[in-house]
Amino acid sequence: MAKEIILYNLRDDVKEEDYVRWCEDYKGPLLIRLPGSKSFTVLKMMGGVQGNVQKGSPPSPTKSPFNYIGIVDVANPEEWGKSKERL
Repeated sequence: MAKEIILYNLRDDVKEEDYVRWCEDYKGPLLIRLPGSKSFTVLKMMGGVQGNVQKGSPPSPTKSPFNYIGIVDVANPEEWGKSKERL
């Protein structure tokens, strides 16, 4: 199944719990109702790892450049593409 990945950063004045609630109450249901989509999931980015062991730089934690990832499971890519144009 195809997926569309959407990367998000929250404005400074938006609380994380408000954003998650908005996704659950509004954004997710809206995207799921669009032709071509099957489901929507929002995930919080916790961070990443940087380093290059081959060059002597061991792995170390790093801050993620994005706060959240939205994943749309696309049931029909053609229909989904048309739906996105209407948003």
